Amino acid sequence: THDVQQLVARGLVEELEVCGVEHAVATLRRSGWNIMAEDPVWPAGLSEGDLMPLQMAGLAALHGAAFQRDRDRFDPDIAGQIERGFAMTGAQVAQALEAGHLIRRSFAAFMTRYDLLLCPTAPCVAWPIDRLGPSHIGGVAVTPRAHAVFTPFFNHALTPAISIPCQRDTLPIGLQIVSRRGADRQVLRAASEAERALAEMPS
Repeated sequence: THDVQQLVARGLVEELEVCGVEHAVATLRRSGWNIMAEDPVWPAGLSEGDLMPLQMAGLAALHGAAFQRDRDRFDPDIAGQIERGFAMTGAQVAQALEAGHLIRRSFAAFMTRYDLLLCPTAPCVAWPIDRLGPSHIGGVAVTPRAHAVFTPFFNHALTPAISIPCQRDTLPIGLQIVSRRGADRQVLRAASEAERALAEMPS
């Protein structure tokens, strides 16, 4: 889609990832899926960072006591998020909750016109198992959470989403299938159909 191509141009999505997803979409079209190129219209000015106070405060609430007893048990990145969560103010958490509400409302409006949304799961192929996240995406050095650009908004929209593999001759590439809130069975049926179609996809 247009948004993905913008990210490719900025070096934030690997070209291989886009090619793999586009190849999968073309295969699904040939198998009978009616697919249109369309992007959700998200609330202006919002980014994944606006939602992070909820994650950090949530980690602090859930694991803060254990963290304070034995910090060495925690991954450094998670430890850092818990520490920032302790420092979050009620106003920051409230702002993040409002951001989630705006995301839910905008995506619900978008999905009144469609049954499903297909997009990449991550902006890159799988990274080494001993790393928290990729060190580079599209040749650009990134932070460990830079891979989470296509999933957080759907988490906060409270919509069902599933990732299925759509590439067999390279490191795994994920195709994300999303639908409206409450349409979990529809997503699971679509994923099953897509997996069957993609299993016959030529390399």
